[in-house]
Amino acid sequence: VSLCNYCNQKIASLVNNKMVCLSEEDIAKEVIYPGVVLTSIDVVAAPTEENPNRVTFSDLTEGTTDDDDALFIHNIREVKRQGTGFDTAIDFEADKLTPEEAFKIIGSEKKALFVIHGFNTQAGYHLADCLKAKDNFTKTNVIPVIWPSEGKGGLFDYRGDRNFSKAAGKALQSMKGPIQKLGKDFRASVVCHSMGNRVFRNFSDPEINFDNIFMVAADVDGDIFHEGYINGGSDEYRKHGLNIKGMLSDETGKIHVIYNPDDSRMWQSMIMNFGTRLGGAGVNFEPAWFGKTVHEDLKDSIVNVNSQECNMLLPDDPKDHNYHFHLEVCKYYDDNA
Repeated sequence: VSLCNYCNQKIASLVNNKMVCLSEEDIAKEVIYPGVVLTSIDVVAAPTEENPNRVTFSDLTEGTTDDDDALFIHNIREVKRQGTGFDTAIDFEADKLTPEEAFKIIGSEKKALFVIHGFNTQAGYHLADCLKAKDNFTKTNVIPVIWPSEGKGGLFDYRGDRNFSKAAGKALQSMKGPIQKLGKDFRASVVCHSMGNRVFRNFSDPEINFDNIFMVAADVDGDIFHEGYINGGSDEYRKHGLNIKGMLSDETGKIHVIYNPDDSRMWQSMIMNFGTRLGGAGVNFEPAWFGKTVHEDLKDSIVNVNSQECNMLLPDDPKDHNYHFHLEVCKYYDDNA
C-alpha cells in the first residue's frame, strides 16, 4: 500500500494542526511523570525505609554499548537540575516495577502505545514531551520509552547515540519473556521517532508482537524493507525489515512509514550515512534496478504516509523533522493503533 488511505478518509485542516513540541517555557517546569515508563537507562537502587523500590537516574547517565536489560518504572520525580532551556539536565528518582505490576497499572481499558524517542533527546525532555501530548490521545495510553541519548547535536554525539541506540534495542529484548507471558491479553502498538527506529530495528524480534508499528521520520537505511538490501547477505541487520514485519500481531496490522520528503534532518543524515534514509523517502513500491523495491513478503504489510500530502506538517515548517507529536499525527496514531 503506497497511498495514505487515512488522507482519503479525512483531510486534516492545516489551521487546526497544532504543534505539541516543547517550548523553553515548558522545559523550565518541574518534570513529574506519574505514569509507567520503560527505560534502558541504568538506574541506581536507592531504597528508603518508606520506599524500598526507590531508584535514581539522570539525563547525564552515560550509555554503554553492551547494555542488556530494561526496567519498568513509574512516579518519576525531578530531584534537581542544572543548565537552562534546551541545555537542561535533570536528576530523577522513581519507583521500580516488575513487568506484572507495570502491566496492571497500564491496564486494558486503552491500548498501550509505546513511544521511543530519537537522537539528541534526554529522558527529561521525552517525558515532558509525552506528558504534553497525552491529551491528544483518546483511544491509546502513551508509554514513554527512554534510552541513554547524549542529548547533544554534534557529529561525534550522533555517532555515540548510534552505538547506544543499538545497545538499547538489545536491552529492550529483556522484556520479551514478560510480554510473552501476557499472551493475547495485552495489546499494544509502538511509535518510533528518528533514531528511535534504530533502537527498534535492533529490538525487532518476531516473538514480540505489536498490533501496529509507526516508524516516523525514521533515521534508518532507506532500503531496510527493499529486496536487494534484505537478500544482499546473511548479516543480522539485513533481516531487520523481515523481523519488524514478523512483530505484527496479525495480518490486519501494518508498518506505517510516516515520512517527509523535505525533512532537513534526513538530508543531513543521508550525508553522514552515505545513503537515503527511510524518513525522507518512504518505501519504494515500484519496480526498480538493483532490488531497490519493496520485498515481496512485505508489500502488503507497509503503508507509506507522506506527511506533506496528509497535512501533518505546519504550513510554515515544510522541512520539519520533529513532527511526531503534531496534532494530526497523534490523531493518526490514535485512529490506527
